[in-house]
Amino acid sequence: MSVIDSIPFEILEAVKKENLSIEVTTRCTSNCTYCFVLSDCIEYHDLDYETVFSIIMEGYEIGYRHLHITGGEPLLWGYLFDILNDAISIGYEAIFLNTNGFLLDTKILQQLKSIKGLSLSISLLGFEAIHNAFRGNNSFIKTTQAIEMALYNNIPVYLFCVTGKSLLPHVPHFIQWAYQKFPGIKEITLIQLIRVSEDAGNVCNELLSPDDFLFLVRMISLLKIYGFPVSLLEIPLAAVVAQLFQLPWFPNPLHLIRPGKLTIKADKSITIAHSSSQSVGIYSRGELHRILASEVYLRGVKEDHNTCSSCNHIAACRKAGMQRPSEFFRDMNENIPYCKRVLDSIC
Repeated sequence: MSVIDSIPFEILEAVKKENLSIEVTTRCTSNCTYCFVLSDCIEYHDLDYETVFSIIMEGYEIGYRHLHITGGEPLLWGYLFDILNDAISIGYEAIFLNTNGFLLDTKILQQLKSIKGLSLSISLLGFEAIHNAFRGNNSFIKTTQAIEMALYNNIPVYLFCVTGKSLLPHVPHFIQWAYQKFPGIKEITLIQLIRVSEDAGNVCNELLSPDDFLFLVRMISLLKIYGFPVSLLEIPLAAVVAQLFQLPWFPNPLHLIRPGKLTIKADKSITIAHSSSQSVGIYSRGELHRILASEVYLRGVKEDHNTCSSCNHIAACRKAGMQRPSEFFRDMNENIPYCKRVLDSIC
Protein backbone atom coordinates (compact mmCIF):
# COMPACT_ATOMS: atom_id res chain seq x y z
CA MET A 1 0.00 0.00 0.00
CA SER A 2 1.37 3.43 -0.95
CA VAL A 3 1.66 6.29 1.54
CA ILE A 4 -1.22 8.08 -0.19
CA ASP A 5 -3.43 4.99 0.16
CA SER A 6 -3.02 5.14 3.94
CA ILE A 7 -4.81 8.51 4.08
CA PRO A 8 -8.59 8.11 4.49
CA PHE A 9 -10.66 8.86 1.40
CA GLU A 10 -12.67 11.64 3.08
CA ILE A 11 -9.43 13.43 4.03
CA LEU A 12 -8.07 13.17 0.48
CA GLU A 13 -11.35 14.56 -0.86
CA ALA A 14 -11.22 17.45 1.62
CA VAL A 15 -7.61 18.23 0.69
CA LYS A 16 -8.67 19.05 -2.88
CA LYS A 17 -10.68 22.04 -1.63
CA GLU A 18 -8.35 23.18 1.17
CA ASN A 19 -5.43 25.56 1.38
CA LEU A 20 -2.12 24.13 2.50
CA SER A 21 -0.99 26.87 4.90
CA ILE A 22 2.67 27.74 5.46
CA GLU A 23 3.87 30.32 7.98
CA VAL A 24 7.20 31.20 6.38
CA THR A 25 8.36 33.66 9.06
CA THR A 26 7.30 35.10 12.40
CA ARG A 27 9.09 38.39 11.68
CA CYS A 28 6.74 41.27 11.03
CA THR A 29 6.61 45.01 10.38
CA SER A 30 3.68 45.33 12.81
CA ASN A 31 3.38 44.61 16.51
CA CYS A 32 -0.35 44.02 16.82
CA THR A 33 -1.64 43.76 20.36
CA TYR A 34 -3.79 40.72 19.57
CA CYS A 35 -1.25 38.73 17.50
CA PHE A 36 -1.22 34.98 18.26
CA VAL A 37 1.95 34.45 16.17
CA LEU A 38 4.07 36.61 18.46
CA SER A 39 2.16 35.95 21.70
CA ASP A 40 4.70 33.53 23.19
CA CYS A 41 7.52 34.12 20.71
CA ILE A 42 10.91 34.22 22.48
CA GLU A 43 12.83 34.36 19.21
CA TYR A 44 11.89 34.85 15.57
CA HIS A 45 11.73 31.90 13.21
CA ASP A 46 12.17 31.60 9.43
CA LEU A 47 11.72 28.49 7.33
CA ASP A 48 14.53 27.77 4.88
CA TYR A 49 13.90 27.47 1.15
CA GLU A 50 14.55 23.72 0.99
CA THR A 51 12.00 23.00 3.71
CA VAL A 52 9.26 25.07 2.08
CA PHE A 53 9.97 23.54 -1.34
CA SER A 54 9.72 20.08 0.23
CA ILE A 55 6.39 21.05 1.86
CA ILE A 56 4.81 22.29 -1.35
CA MET A 57 6.04 19.24 -3.29
CA GLU A 58 4.67 16.84 -0.68
CA GLY A 59 1.43 18.81 -0.45
CA TYR A 60 0.95 18.61 -4.21
CA GLU A 61 1.57 14.85 -4.16
CA ILE A 62 -1.16 14.47 -1.53
CA GLY A 63 -3.62 16.52 -3.58
CA TYR A 64 -3.42 20.13 -2.38
CA ARG A 65 -3.94 22.60 -5.20
CA HIS A 66 -4.41 25.77 -3.14
CA LEU A 67 -1.54 27.33 -1.22
CA HIS A 68 -1.76 29.82 1.63
CA ILE A 69 1.40 31.78 2.53
CA THR A 70 1.32 33.69 5.80
CA GLY A 71 3.48 34.98 8.65
CA GLY A 72 4.46 37.24 10.35
CA GLU A 73 4.89 39.33 7.26
CA PRO A 74 5.70 37.04 4.29
CA LEU A 75 7.22 39.92 2.29
CA LEU A 76 10.10 39.93 4.80
CA TRP A 77 10.98 36.34 3.85
CA GLY A 78 13.84 36.27 1.37
CA TYR A 79 12.67 33.27 -0.69
CA LEU A 80 9.06 34.36 -1.19
CA PHE A 81 9.09 34.93 -4.95
CA ASP A 82 11.16 31.82 -5.61
CA ILE A 83 8.55 29.71 -3.80
CA LEU A 84 5.57 31.45 -5.40
CA ASN A 85 6.98 30.74 -8.86
CA ASP A 86 7.90 27.18 -7.85
CA ALA A 87 4.35 26.54 -6.66
CA ILE A 88 2.84 27.63 -9.96
CA SER A 89 5.39 25.56 -11.88
CA ILE A 90 4.55 22.49 -9.78
CA GLY A 91 0.86 22.90 -10.59
CA TYR A 92 -0.81 24.81 -7.76
CA GLU A 93 -3.89 26.57 -9.09
CA ALA A 94 -4.26 29.36 -6.52
CA ILE A 95 -2.06 31.11 -3.97
CA PHE A 96 -3.44 33.24 -1.15
CA LEU A 97 -0.88 35.62 0.39
CA ASN A 98 -1.50 37.40 3.71
CA THR A 99 0.16 40.79 4.16
CA ASN A 100 -0.28 44.03 6.08
CA GLY A 101 0.74 45.83 2.90
CA PHE A 102 3.46 47.99 4.45
CA LEU A 103 6.16 46.69 2.10
CA LEU A 104 4.19 46.78 -1.13
CA ASP A 105 5.88 49.02 -3.68
CA THR A 106 5.95 49.24 -7.47
CA LYS A 107 8.64 46.57 -7.89
CA ILE A 108 7.01 44.05 -5.53
CA LEU A 109 3.58 44.63 -7.03
CA GLN A 110 4.91 43.96 -10.53
CA GLN A 111 6.40 40.69 -9.29
CA LEU A 112 3.14 39.69 -7.60
CA LYS A 113 1.13 40.66 -10.66
CA SER A 114 3.11 38.20 -12.79
CA ILE A 115 2.18 35.21 -10.63
CA LYS A 116 -0.83 33.40 -12.04
CA GLY A 117 -3.62 32.61 -9.57
CA LEU A 118 -2.30 34.85 -6.79
CA SER A 119 -4.54 36.97 -4.57
CA LEU A 120 -3.81 39.08 -1.49
CA SER A 121 -5.51 39.40 1.84
CA ILE A 122 -4.70 42.75 3.44
CA SER A 123 -5.66 43.50 7.04
CA LEU A 124 -7.66 46.66 7.66
CA LEU A 125 -9.05 46.84 11.17
CA GLY A 126 -11.61 49.61 10.78
CA PHE A 127 -11.51 53.37 10.52
CA GLU A 128 -8.24 55.23 11.12
CA ALA A 129 -8.42 55.65 14.91
CA ILE A 130 -9.29 51.99 15.49
CA HIS A 131 -6.74 50.64 13.02
CA ASN A 132 -3.93 52.81 14.43
CA ALA A 133 -4.82 51.83 18.01
CA PHE A 134 -4.06 48.20 17.17
CA ARG A 135 -1.24 48.65 14.65
CA GLY A 136 0.50 51.93 15.46
CA ASN A 137 0.46 55.51 14.25
CA ASN A 138 0.33 56.05 10.47
CA SER A 139 -0.38 52.36 9.84
CA PHE A 140 -3.86 53.18 8.47
CA ILE A 141 -2.39 55.43 5.76
CA LYS A 142 0.18 52.78 4.79
CA THR A 143 -2.45 50.05 4.61
CA THR A 144 -5.02 52.00 2.59
CA GLN A 145 -2.33 53.08 0.13
CA ALA A 146 -1.24 49.46 -0.25
CA ILE A 147 -4.81 48.36 -1.00
CA GLU A 148 -5.17 51.07 -3.65
CA MET A 149 -1.84 50.16 -5.28
CA ALA A 150 -2.67 46.45 -5.39
CA LEU A 151 -6.05 47.14 -6.99
CA TYR A 152 -4.45 49.55 -9.47
CA ASN A 153 -2.18 46.67 -10.52
CA ASN A 154 -5.21 44.39 -11.00
CA ILE A 155 -4.21 42.06 -8.16
CA PRO A 156 -7.25 40.47 -6.48
CA VAL A 157 -7.60 41.83 -2.94
CA TYR A 158 -9.60 40.55 0.02
CA LEU A 159 -9.87 42.69 3.16
CA PHE A 160 -9.48 40.95 6.51
CA CYS A 161 -10.88 42.87 9.46
CA VAL A 162 -10.30 41.75 13.06
CA THR A 163 -13.45 42.77 14.91
CA GLY A 164 -13.68 43.68 18.58
CA LYS A 165 -15.91 45.94 20.66
CA SER A 166 -14.38 49.17 19.27
CA LEU A 167 -15.40 48.35 15.71
CA LEU A 168 -18.68 46.56 16.45
CA PRO A 169 -21.06 49.57 16.42
CA HIS A 170 -19.34 50.94 13.29
CA VAL A 171 -19.37 47.74 11.21
CA PRO A 172 -22.15 48.75 8.76
CA HIS A 173 -20.64 52.17 8.12
CA PHE A 174 -17.14 50.72 7.80
CA ILE A 175 -18.27 48.07 5.29
CA GLN A 176 -20.08 50.66 3.18
CA TRP A 177 -17.11 53.04 3.34
CA ALA A 178 -14.62 50.30 2.40
CA TYR A 179 -16.54 49.24 -0.70
CA GLN A 180 -16.83 52.86 -1.80
CA LYS A 181 -13.19 53.62 -1.02
CA PHE A 182 -11.82 50.48 -2.70
CA PRO A 183 -14.04 49.54 -5.65
CA GLY A 184 -12.86 46.19 -6.93
CA ILE A 185 -12.09 44.40 -3.65
CA LYS A 186 -13.39 40.84 -3.71
CA GLU A 187 -14.81 40.53 -0.21
CA ILE A 188 -14.52 41.78 3.36
CA THR A 189 -13.96 39.05 5.91
CA LEU A 190 -14.65 39.87 9.55
CA ILE A 191 -12.52 37.94 12.06
CA GLN A 192 -13.62 37.69 15.67
CA LEU A 193 -10.93 39.11 17.96
CA ILE A 194 -9.58 36.35 20.19
CA ARG A 195 -7.52 36.26 23.35
CA VAL A 196 -4.14 34.55 23.28
CA SER A 197 -1.79 33.67 26.14
CA GLU A 198 1.08 36.08 26.66
CA ASP A 199 -0.35 38.49 24.10
CA ALA A 200 1.51 41.72 23.39
CA GLY A 201 -1.31 43.84 24.77
CA ASN A 202 -4.32 43.16 26.97
CA VAL A 203 -7.33 42.98 24.67
CA CYS A 204 -9.82 41.65 27.23
CA ASN A 205 -11.93 44.79 26.96
CA GLU A 206 -12.18 44.25 23.18
CA LEU A 207 -13.49 40.67 23.29
CA LEU A 208 -17.03 40.14 22.01
CA SER A 209 -19.52 39.10 24.67
CA PRO A 210 -22.25 36.59 23.74
CA ASP A 211 -24.69 39.46 23.15
CA ASP A 212 -22.07 41.23 21.00
CA PHE A 213 -21.74 38.10 18.90
CA LEU A 214 -25.50 37.94 18.34
CA PHE A 215 -25.45 41.59 17.30
CA LEU A 216 -22.64 40.90 14.83
CA VAL A 217 -24.52 38.02 13.18
CA ARG A 218 -27.60 40.21 12.75
CA MET A 219 -25.52 43.01 11.20
CA ILE A 220 -23.81 40.69 8.74
CA SER A 221 -27.20 39.31 7.73
CA LEU A 222 -28.52 42.81 7.01
CA LEU A 223 -25.39 43.71 5.07
CA LYS A 224 -25.87 40.60 2.92
CA ILE A 225 -29.46 41.68 2.20
CA TYR A 226 -28.15 45.03 0.99
CA GLY A 227 -25.72 43.28 -1.34
CA PHE A 228 -22.40 43.74 0.48
CA PRO A 229 -20.02 40.73 0.13
CA VAL A 230 -19.09 40.23 3.78
CA SER A 231 -18.41 37.05 5.72
CA LEU A 232 -17.36 35.88 9.18
CA LEU A 233 -14.21 33.77 9.19
CA GLU A 234 -14.42 30.14 10.32
CA ILE A 235 -17.00 30.47 13.11
CA PRO A 236 -19.78 27.91 12.49
CA LEU A 237 -21.48 29.14 15.66
CA ALA A 238 -22.71 32.03 13.51
CA ALA A 239 -24.63 29.57 11.32
CA VAL A 240 -26.37 28.14 14.41
CA VAL A 241 -27.34 31.64 15.54
CA ALA A 242 -28.59 32.51 12.06
CA GLN A 243 -30.67 29.34 11.98
CA LEU A 244 -32.28 30.12 15.35
CA PHE A 245 -32.96 33.72 14.26
CA GLN A 246 -34.33 32.43 10.93
CA LEU A 247 -31.82 34.30 8.78
CA PRO A 248 -31.46 31.93 5.78
CA TRP A 249 -29.33 34.36 3.77
CA PHE A 250 -26.48 34.29 6.30
CA PRO A 251 -23.25 32.88 4.73
CA ASN A 252 -22.38 29.53 6.30
CA PRO A 253 -18.84 29.76 7.78
CA LEU A 254 -16.42 26.86 7.58
CA HIS A 255 -15.04 25.26 10.73
CA LEU A 256 -11.67 26.51 11.98
CA ILE A 257 -10.74 22.88 12.65
CA ARG A 258 -11.81 20.72 9.70
CA PRO A 259 -10.67 17.74 7.60
CA GLY A 260 -7.85 18.45 5.18
CA LYS A 261 -6.61 21.54 6.96
CA LEU A 262 -2.94 21.85 7.97
CA THR A 263 -0.55 24.66 8.86
CA ILE A 264 3.23 24.31 8.92
CA LYS A 265 4.68 27.00 11.17
CA ALA A 266 7.98 28.83 10.93
CA ASP A 267 9.50 26.66 13.68
CA LYS A 268 8.48 23.55 11.62
CA SER A 269 5.71 22.57 14.04
CA ILE A 270 2.50 21.43 12.36
CA THR A 271 -0.95 22.41 13.60
CA ILE A 272 -4.44 21.96 12.19
CA ALA A 273 -5.12 25.71 12.30
CA HIS A 274 -2.75 28.67 12.24
CA SER A 275 -4.18 30.12 15.46
CA SER A 276 -3.82 26.81 17.29
CA SER A 277 -0.75 26.15 19.43
CA GLN A 278 -1.38 22.40 19.67
CA SER A 279 1.21 20.68 17.52
CA VAL A 280 0.47 17.39 15.75
CA GLY A 281 4.04 16.94 14.53
CA ILE A 282 7.33 18.49 13.41
CA TYR A 283 7.92 18.77 9.70
CA SER A 284 10.31 16.51 7.84
CA ARG A 285 9.82 14.91 4.43
CA GLY A 286 6.83 12.53 4.59
CA GLU A 287 5.38 14.02 7.77
CA LEU A 288 2.31 15.52 6.05
CA HIS A 289 1.36 12.06 4.74
CA ARG A 290 1.83 10.52 8.18
CA ILE A 291 -0.21 13.17 10.00
CA LEU A 292 -3.17 13.08 7.61
CA ALA A 293 -3.29 9.28 8.02
CA SER A 294 -2.96 9.36 11.82
CA GLU A 295 -5.66 8.68 14.41
CA VAL A 296 -4.62 11.84 16.26
CA TYR A 297 -5.46 13.97 13.23
CA LEU A 298 -8.73 12.17 12.54
CA ARG A 299 -9.87 12.62 16.15
CA GLY A 300 -8.84 16.26 15.98
CA VAL A 301 -10.99 17.15 12.96
CA LYS A 302 -14.04 14.95 13.42
CA GLU A 303 -17.24 15.53 15.38
CA ASP A 304 -16.86 16.17 19.11
CA HIS A 305 -18.47 13.52 21.30
CA ASN A 306 -17.24 14.73 24.68
CA THR A 307 -18.15 18.37 25.30
CA CYS A 308 -21.07 18.53 22.88
CA SER A 309 -22.89 15.36 23.97
CA SER A 310 -23.86 16.91 27.31
CA CYS A 311 -24.97 20.27 25.84
CA ASN A 312 -28.66 21.07 25.48
CA HIS A 313 -27.97 22.89 22.19
CA ILE A 314 -26.47 19.90 20.37
CA ALA A 315 -29.50 19.33 18.13
CA ALA A 316 -29.51 22.92 16.86
CA CYS A 317 -25.75 22.84 16.33
CA ARG A 318 -25.74 19.59 14.39
CA LYS A 319 -28.65 20.78 12.25
CA ALA A 320 -26.63 23.88 11.29
CA GLY A 321 -23.51 21.79 10.65
CA MET A 322 -21.53 22.74 13.75
CA GLN A 323 -19.57 19.66 14.81
CA ARG A 324 -17.33 20.96 17.59
CA PRO A 325 -17.56 23.47 20.46
CA SER A 326 -16.10 26.95 20.10
CA GLU A 327 -12.36 27.17 20.64
CA PHE A 328 -11.10 28.01 24.12
CA PHE A 329 -9.32 31.12 22.88
CA ARG A 330 -12.57 32.89 21.93
CA ASP A 331 -12.33 34.44 25.40
CA MET A 332 -10.43 31.87 27.48
CA ASN A 333 -13.32 31.11 29.81
CA GLU A 334 -12.51 27.73 31.31
CA ASN A 335 -15.94 27.08 32.81
CA ILE A 336 -18.51 27.24 29.99
CA PRO A 337 -17.76 27.06 26.24
CA TYR A 338 -18.29 30.32 24.39
CA CYS A 339 -20.81 28.71 22.03
CA LYS A 340 -23.00 27.53 24.92
CA ARG A 341 -23.03 31.00 26.46
CA VAL A 342 -24.00 32.55 23.12
CA LEU A 343 -26.82 30.06 22.55
CA ASP A 344 -27.99 30.33 26.18
CA SER A 345 -28.28 34.07 25.59
CA ILE A 346 -30.77 33.42 22.78
CA CYS A 347 -32.83 31.11 24.92
